[in-house]
Amino acid sequence: MDWTNPLVFIIPGLAALSAIVYLARWMGTKDESINVIKESISAIRESTNDIKESISAIKESTNVIKESISAIRESTNDIKESISAIEGGLNAIKDGQSEMHADVKELLRRFPGAAAVGGTSPLGLTEIGESISEILDAKVWAEKTAPDIAPHFKGKPPYDVQEFCMDFVRRELNPTEDFVEKMKFCAYENTLPMSQVEDVLAVELRDAILTILAD
Repeated sequence: MDWTNPLVFIIPGLAALSAIVYLARWMGTKDESINVIKESISAIRESTNDIKESISAIKESTNVIKESISAIRESTNDIKESISAIEGGLNAIKDGQSEMHADVKELLRRFPGAAAVGGTSPLGLTEIGESISEILDAKVWAEKTAPDIAPHFKGKPPYDVQEFCMDFVRRELNPTEDFVEKMKFCAYENTLPMSQVEDVLAVELRDAILTILAD
């Protein structure tokens, strides 16, 4: 090697200088990368903290929602109980009204002037009259009695039939002792004269005769 040649020293020096420059550049790039990585890690940590805070907020919101749902359920139960109480109160009022109505009806039945037969023409049975008719089996009696009478009234108006039945019950009725006792019972229980009980029989007989004539 020719040590007198300057290139022997220049070329290696240049190579070393290039290596130093490259290393310096590489070290600079590495430091920047590390800084970037550190910043990224810091950003990730901040994001993680944000996520944790968001999850915590979601949990709190979920708890609030659960508490709200629980409160709504309790309110619903209270409303149901209130509705049940109201229905119970209404039923009690209805029962009370029914009892009151029954008492009033019973008072009216016993009130002087109450009638078993009402209306003018044709006469009809009142509620008291219907009750008396059931006790006496007046319809059954009328259906048995009417066939023998009906033929005599063909072509005659209904008011003649009604007048005859009123007269027939008062003059020609020949009841058994048991039947008379039932009539007295009906008159007593409804504070009616016996004539009103007889009118019930007359109306049932009239209707039975008119039914036969209609056929």
